[in-house]
Amino acid sequence: HPQWSPDGLTIGFTSKRSGTARLMLMNADGSDPREISTPGRAYMGEWSPDGRWLSYLDGDFQTRLVRTDGSEERSLLADASTSVGMPGAWAPQGERIAFIANQGVGLDIYILDLDTGETQQVTDGLNLNRFATLSWSPTDPIIFYVNRTGDFVGDIYALDLRDGSQRELTPGQDQGAGPVWSPDGKTVLFNGVVDGVGGEFTMQPDGS
Repeated sequence: HPQWSPDGLTIGFTSKRSGTARLMLMNADGSDPREISTPGRAYMGEWSPDGRWLSYLDGDFQTRLVRTDGSEERSLLADASTSVGMPGAWAPQGERIAFIANQGVGLDIYILDLDTGETQQVTDGLNLNRFATLSWSPTDPIIFYVNRTGDFVGDIYALDLRDGSQRELTPGQDQGAGPVWSPDGKTVLFNGVVDGVGGEFTMQPDGS
């Protein structure tokens, strides 16, 4: 699906005009459409908050990054086959990205620092579903993750990067998906089933 750049001047989108899905950019008025991903299938992911990078899924559904000026493209890990599934979650300033990967002991959460190139494993033994989703708080070093127990839903947890603690925010519901933070970091919107009723709900970052 098309996405505006953080500065509102550019639109990122996937197009099959060349016969294969490619990642493309164009100006806000529709001019100057250009491909920025390497040849091969590519599916739109997320802009970094600083507008320097786009995350996307390649034809093997591995997460990759490309500079929006097209000057650099990279995998999240040296072994591209170990990054999985979803396009990751950007830190508020765009200097880091959190993602799911398998380094031989199950799926865990990792963080790549784009400035230093260093990767840090921040959980151990989560054994996440490969379609687990991540959402980084815009104001605090907290990442929400959804460990899917069904096709589209699962339990929502909070990972505090300051001490590595984890807490389930939807106990007993087993029906949360797509947490989205408000810009001020004080409220979280999610889809789910609460007390047997499905819909969109809000909660505080502590789950209340």
